[in-house]
Amino acid sequence: MPPIKNIEHSELLKLLEYNPISGIFIWKRVLTNAIKIGDIAGHLHKASGYIQIRIATKIYRAHRLAWFYMHKEWPKEDLDHVNHERSDNRMENLRLVSMQCNMQNASLSKASTSGFTGVHLRKDTSKWCAHITLDGKFKSLGSFGSKEEAVLARKTANLKYGFHENHGTH
Repeated sequence: MPPIKNIEHSELLKLLEYNPISGIFIWKRVLTNAIKIGDIAGHLHKASGYIQIRIATKIYRAHRLAWFYMHKEWPKEDLDHVNHERSDNRMENLRLVSMQCNMQNASLSKASTSGFTGVHLRKDTSKWCAHITLDGKFKSLGSFGSKEEAVLARKTANLKYGFHENHGTH
């Protein structure tokens, strides 16, 4: 079965109104009995945190539709939600980035024990370790006597390697 083709820009404009300040899509046409003109389009996908909008048989992520709506072309790279809120599809919160750059604005892992990305306590040595991943390769930044020193080492590396200022903050 061939893949379902993406919606054309002209058809998107007929179906939905996008507000780049609020990041919200509104239905302009009725496609099913469940949709009324003026309804907010889409729903929050709980597992991913993204807003999804179904058009005919295809499900689109709202941030990708927003980019297409405003720029008249599908994003050729990743779209980063600058503030880490995947449901915040305001145009000012979206930026086109490489996958590597997108990873440099990653949220803090829920598994973090230090409260800061790339910093952990080694139980066997009671030392705080800092590390960073660059081009898919793990790089140690050293072991430290205090968590603050390890965090400073990681923050310094973030600046040196061009990580986004929000990296690991949410």
